[in-house]
Amino acid sequence: MPVLRPSVEKWNRGELEDQYHSLYSQNLELKKRNNTLEVQLKRSNSRIRRAITERRDANNNPELQERNLMLERENRLLAQKLKSLRHQLIVYTQPKAHNTTLEFLTGRSTGRPRSTRVAAHSPTDITNGKIPLKSTENQKSATLPPTRDKPRRAQTRPSTTSENARPIVERRPATSYGTRTEISKTIQAEESAQQVEDKTTIIRLHREVREKTEQIHELTFNLEKSDSKLTSLRYEYDRLVDEFERIRQKFSDSEATIASFKQEATRYNEASHRSIDVIEKELNIIKEENRVLKASNERLIANSLQQEGISQTSIKELQEVQVHVQELERKLAELTSEKRRSEEKIAELESEKSRLSSRYRRLQEKLEAIKFNPVERQVQQIREVIDSPSPPPVKTRHADKKSRTTELTSTTVLDKLYEDVASIVDSHLAKSESLSSIDTDRPNAKWRQMYEEVYSELEKVRNMLVLQHTINEKQMKEINLLNDSAVHYKKQYEKKLNELVTELDKRAKYIEILENQIKGIAGGDLTRILPSEKLSEISITGNELILKLTKLTLTESGVRMSKSAKTMLFLSLEFFDFELQTTPLLQGPETIFDYSSVYDVIISNLFIHYIETDGITIELFEVQGVNYEQWGSGTISLKRLVDVNTPANITGRLQIHSVRDPKISIAVLEYRLEVPFNLVKALNAQKRRITASTYLPIAEGEADKSLYNELIIQVHRAANLGSIFQNKPTPTTYIAYQIYDLAPHISNIVTANQNPEYNDTRSWTLPIGTALHQYLKTEELLLYVMEDVANVSRGIPSGSKARYGMVSLPLFPCARNQKLTGTFSLIGPDGAISNASIDVSVYWKYAYRFNDEDLEVKMPIPVKEIEKKM
Repeated sequence: MPVLRPSVEKWNRGELEDQYHSLYSQNLELKKRNNTLEVQLKRSNSRIRRAITERRDANNNPELQERNLMLERENRLLAQKLKSLRHQLIVYTQPKAHNTTLEFLTGRSTGRPRSTRVAAHSPTDITNGKIPLKSTENQKSATLPPTRDKPRRAQTRPSTTSENARPIVERRPATSYGTRTEISKTIQAEESAQQVEDKTTIIRLHREVREKTEQIHELTFNLEKSDSKLTSLRYEYDRLVDEFERIRQKFSDSEATIASFKQEATRYNEASHRSIDVIEKELNIIKEENRVLKASNERLIANSLQQEGISQTSIKELQEVQVHVQELERKLAELTSEKRRSEEKIAELESEKSRLSSRYRRLQEKLEAIKFNPVERQVQQIREVIDSPSPPPVKTRHADKKSRTTELTSTTVLDKLYEDVASIVDSHLAKSESLSSIDTDRPNAKWRQMYEEVYSELEKVRNMLVLQHTINEKQMKEINLLNDSAVHYKKQYEKKLNELVTELDKRAKYIEILENQIKGIAGGDLTRILPSEKLSEISITGNELILKLTKLTLTESGVRMSKSAKTMLFLSLEFFDFELQTTPLLQGPETIFDYSSVYDVIISNLFIHYIETDGITIELFEVQGVNYEQWGSGTISLKRLVDVNTPANITGRLQIHSVRDPKISIAVLEYRLEVPFNLVKALNAQKRRITASTYLPIAEGEADKSLYNELIIQVHRAANLGSIFQNKPTPTTYIAYQIYDLAPHISNIVTANQNPEYNDTRSWTLPIGTALHQYLKTEELLLYVMEDVANVSRGIPSGSKARYGMVSLPLFPCARNQKLTGTFSLIGPDGAISNASIDVSVYWKYAYRFNDEDLEVKMPIPVKEIEKKM
C-alpha cells in the first residue's frame, strides 16, 4: 500500500524547501509549455494563411484558363483540317487520278525513248507546268490549241502500256513527217510533265498529311497532358480545401486549449501565491522553534559536559556501545534475511509437499477406482489367469452343451471369455456341418487368430498395470524423500529461530543499557552501569496485532443508497504490506457480527512511518450479482500505538464516507484493536531510536569530522520511461530510496513526463565507524522509480506494478573515497534490463577515512554504466 506524505505541520526545513522548489519548477515548466503552445499557434496561423493564398491563386489564374481555351481551339481546328485532308485524299484516290498516277509510277513507255530535253529541265519548271523549248519547232508545237491536245491526252491515258501509243499516233491525220514528230514529242513532254506534277502533288499531299497527323497526335497528347494536369490541380485544390478545414478545426481546438491553459495557469498562480505565503509563515515559525531548540540543546550539553575527562570517557564508551549496537543490528538484519529465506524455502517445500500429497491422493483414488471398477477387476482377473501356469482348456466341437454348462461353475472372467468363444465356434461349426468339409481348416485358423489377438491385448493390459505399479512405487519413494527433507528443514528453521530469539534478547538488553546511558548523560548522572545491574533478559513473543469488527450500521444516506432492504454488503481490510482481506456477506441496515483479523507485525522504520501517517483502510462494497460496487471507505488511525501510554485495547467507531461525496457518512463500524504489551514496547523503542538518530549537529562547524561525514546523493534525471510500459499513459513518477538505517526519502513528483528532471539532492550525515564501513563494503543502494498514487486509480494496481523500475548501485566505491556517478539502466518489474535509464551521483562531502587511513585508490573502481539515451 502506498505511503502518504506527512502533513504540512510536521514538515522540516528540508521538506519545506523541497516543496517550494517543486512549486517553482512546476510554475516554470507551465510557462515554458505556454510559450511552446504560442509558437505552435503562430505556425498554424502561417500555414492557414499560406493555404488560403494558394487557394485564391488557383481560382484566379487567368493564364491557366487562357491556355486551356487555346488548346481546345487548336484541337477543334486540327480536327477540321484532318477531315478536309481525308476528303482530299479520297478525291485523289478516285479511278481517273488513280489510273494515271499508277501508270506513271508503275509503267514506262517503250515505244519511244524519252526526250533528253525534257529530262534536262529543272524540277521547278516541271512542277510549275512550264517546259522551256529551245527550238522554234518546239515552241510552235507547244502553242497548239488545247482543244486538240485534250482529246489526245484523253485517248492516250486509258491505255495501260506504252506500246499502244504508236498506233494512236499513226491514226492521226496525215501530215508531214517532221510535223508528226514534233507533235508526238510535244504530247510526250506534256504527258511526262503532267505525270511529274501529279506525282509531286501526291508526295506533297502525303507529306502534309503526315505532318498534320503528327501535329494532331502531338496536340492530342498535349491536350491529354493538360487534362491530367487539370485533374491533378482539381485534386490538389480539394486536398488544400480539406487541409484548410482541418487546420481551422485544429486552430479552434488550439485556441480552446490555450484558453484552458491560461485559466489553469491563473488558478495555479493564485494557489501558489497563497501556498507560498503559508509556507513562509510556517518557515518563520519553524526557524523560531529551531532557534529555541538549539539554545536548549546547547544548555543541555553545557550542563552535561562539565567535567571534560569524564565526558570524553563517557563519549568514547557511548561510541563503542553504538558501534557494538550497529554491529548487532547488522547481524540481526543478516539473520532476519536468512530467516526470511528459510521461510521461503519452507513455504516452497510445503507447497511441493501439498502438490505431491494431492498427486498421491489422486493416484490412490485411481487405484481404488481400478479396484472397484468391474471392468478393471475383470482385466485383473484375466491377467491373473494368464499368469497362471495352466490355462483352462478350450472345449471341442464334439462336447455336449449341457455338460459344458454344468462343468463351468467358476465365475472367472477368462472362463467366461473362453466359454463365449467356444460357443461361437460351436455354433459356427454346427451351421457348417451340412456343408462340405473341404474348408474346415480355414475357420479354425480364423478363430485361432482371434484367440491370439485377445491374448495379446490382455498381455498389453497386464504390462500397463505393471508399469503403473512401478510408477506408484517411485512416487511413494519421492514423497518419502520430500517428507524427510521437509522435516530436516523444519528442524533447521526451529534451530535458527531459537538463535534469532537469543540474539534478539541480547539486542534488547544492549538497547536498554544504551537508553539508560543516554538518559544518564542527559540528566547529568554519568555513573556507569555495573554488569550486575543489567536488566534481565526480555522474553520475545509474537508481535500479533488483532483487529475485531463487531457491528456495522448504515446511516440514512446509506439506506437511501441501498436499492432494497436485503442489500448484501461486505468489507475489505487493507493494512501495510499484508494481503487484502474480506469479511463474509452482511445483510440489512444493522448487522452484528464477529470478525477478527490477526497481523504478525515486523518492527521497522518504514512500519513506524506508516502507522504515523496512515492506518488500516476499510472499504464497504455492495454485491450486485457476480459483480460488486464500492460505496465508501474509512481509515482506522494507528498513531496511538506510538504513544507512551498506549492501552492494551483500543475501541472506537469508524465513520465510513461515501466515494461520491467524501463529506457524507454512509455507515458506522464498531471495532476493537488488541495490542500486546511487548508490541507497544517495541514500537516505542523503535520510535526513540529513530528520534535519537535525528539528534545530529545542526551547524556545519559543530560537527566533528572524525565522528561524522556527509554523503551526498543526487538524482538528476530519468530517460525513456515509456519503454517499460508502452501501452500505458505518460507516467507521473518520483524517486524513493533508503540509505543505511535512516528514514526513507522521496523526491519531488514530476507529472506526465517520459524524461523527467528530478534534480533531487540530499545530504545524509552518517556516523563513521565499523558498522558504516561494513555497510559500504557489502550493501547496495536501491533507487526505485515509483508512479504517483493518483495513477493507480487509472488502471495500474497497487503493489509491484506501480513500480516502474529500480537500479542497484554498489556502495563499495564510497568505502574507497570515490565518487559514484553515471547513467545506469533500470530493471523493469519483470526483472529484465529495460531501455530506460537514470542519472545518479553519490559522493562524500569530506574525504572519507577509516582507522586513520586514506582509503582512496589511484585507479577508479569500474561501475557498470551505459551511454546516455535521449
